[in-house]
Amino acid sequence: MRSDDFPRKQGVQKGLTQLSLRLSTAAPMLKPFIRFTGNDAGQLVSRRFWDFDHDLQRLLLSLLRELASPEEILALGVEQWRRNLLPLGANRRDQLEQARQDGSWEFPLFDIVRPFFEVVTQQIQPGGRVLYIGAGSGTECFQFARQGLHIIGIDPLERLLAVGQDWADYLGRTADFVCMNVLEMGFKPRSFDGFILEFYGWLPSDSMKTYVLQELAALLKPGGRGFISASRKSYASYWYMMGSAGPEAMVDWLIPHTQQDFFFSQCDASEERLMWGLYNQSHTVDTLAAEFGQVFDVVECSYTETDPRYVRAIVTLKPGHVPPRPTVRPESAHPIQNVSDARLAEIEQVLRSVGQLCRLLEKHHARVVSHFTENPDNAADTCLTSVAPDMETIVAVLDQLLPDTSA
Repeated sequence: MRSDDFPRKQGVQKGLTQLSLRLSTAAPMLKPFIRFTGNDAGQLVSRRFWDFDHDLQRLLLSLLRELASPEEILALGVEQWRRNLLPLGANRRDQLEQARQDGSWEFPLFDIVRPFFEVVTQQIQPGGRVLYIGAGSGTECFQFARQGLHIIGIDPLERLLAVGQDWADYLGRTADFVCMNVLEMGFKPRSFDGFILEFYGWLPSDSMKTYVLQELAALLKPGGRGFISASRKSYASYWYMMGSAGPEAMVDWLIPHTQQDFFFSQCDASEERLMWGLYNQSHTVDTLAAEFGQVFDVVECSYTETDPRYVRAIVTLKPGHVPPRPTVRPESAHPIQNVSDARLAEIEQVLRSVGQLCRLLEKHHARVVSHFTENPDNAADTCLTSVAPDMETIVAVLDQLLPDTSA
């Protein structure tokens, strides 16, 4: 590839992450349709496309790996995450201004968080110093601080952390926020009684994972605990159960389809993919325990009944072993991957096809939202027919992107 084609290739990289975000947003609404609109009996259209969004996200990641090093993939993910969370930051800032006017505010502790919250507060004594990785705007940090823990929240998104620090100042809670990349932590050894690692699975290379685990082991005091939450392979529509801007009748209709997926889909799988425009590796109980078991003693590792999107683990230092602090960091930069002009053109064609599919998905999503808004009482009875005009095209595009290799 000519050096003047580098901007073109970088544009394709960003296009891949943006398409991943669009798929993550619009695909859930189509899954019940593509699975159960074959005929009046509601039979399956194609078992091959049961998890079409997962398959497409894996395809997008494989293409991104051809174009970008792990460090570039991580940087692209952080940048995409920053864009994804801009509305959250603005919303939390508005809430703070309202709280200042009202003179009070309390953060709700969601039911899905409560079991994990209770485990942490039972095993870390009040006054304990806890590193919270992935703090965002600090909502969970304040709940832990309320129980007497001294929370140090880190996140690479400076704007969100600034909102969190303003909330901490307003609430008078013991929580501090530091803008920091997890690969560049500079805390003193043995300086934490515990750590909380949210959404583990965003590091796209083994060297990054090893470095972070060794660094966390070096930061943990003897007898301390680490609490990890990793994503599980799950049906994307489950996100609608956690809160949605869509009509209530639509969400109620989606829930049984979501629950059905946990019976028929392979939810226990460790796989790499893009998700919401970020690198993501899903975990099973076995894979998460094995990964952390290389450095820690795994006290517990399990799925959660309240939120099947996650696998959660508790770890501690191995008895009698004082882990050394890692001295070799993952390389901060790799040369841009070489790719031929012909191959880049092929990848661009895939992007055009995925873009066509996303437009159809988004059109369908808007149609279903409108359908449930206008017909909240009987929408479920007629909803399955609303995708019919585009189903043939959607299946044709999926056939092109995900060819059947079983023959």
